[in-house]
Amino acid sequence: MTHVSAIIEQEVFRFGSDGTESGYSFIATESTDITVGDETGTDIDFATIIILRIRMAETAGATNPEANISCQLQYSLNGGAFTNVTGSSTVVQAIASAMTDGEDTTERLTGGSGTFLTPNDGVDEVDGIAGGSNLDLPGNDFSELSWAIQVIKDDVADTNTIDFRFLVSDIVTANEATADEPRITIDEVAAAAASFPPYKPSISHLITR
Repeated sequence: MTHVSAIIEQEVFRFGSDGTESGYSFIATESTDITVGDETGTDIDFATIIILRIRMAETAGATNPEANISCQLQYSLNGGAFTNVTGSSTVVQAIASAMTDGEDTTERLTGGSGTFLTPNDGVDEVDGIAGGSNLDLPGNDFSELSWAIQVIKDDVADTNTIDFRFLVSDIVTANEATADEPRITIDEVAAAAASFPPYKPSISHLITR
């Protein structure tokens, strides 16, 4: 029998706002990036907890399934180095939400191929790591991961971009396409320019000596 190594791909994603795992509201369609900020028309503001949901899939038909999978969420600010999301990271932090850390995700994204795997411990709201001892991924099956995160306003500026990916055992997961890498763009209100009242000379300035 030929051994086939597992290939885990980061497939579609979808952003939502805080709520229970099976009931929170999505704020964009699948694989659609969002804006975060305080400008009129942004998808979500800085104060709101964001749920990032990603479908992961084994696509090689692995003969030795991946077991006890832990998935570390990472972000890249403006195309820079990827950094782990934790409970104290800058730019993006894991944050307590209406979900429960370590609970199983349900199947809420469309188009998965194979069998949806549960239990999966797919929810994280503590340290940026979803999955664990209950997340095993046989060949050609899939699951979903949900991270509760918040963008830290003081660490970003208008037009900044934040891209996301996750690692499995410190290995970068493959992306089906660049379009399937989640991105947040910051949209902040421009700082108001300082204004001063018009200059009015005093009477003493007008006296001709």
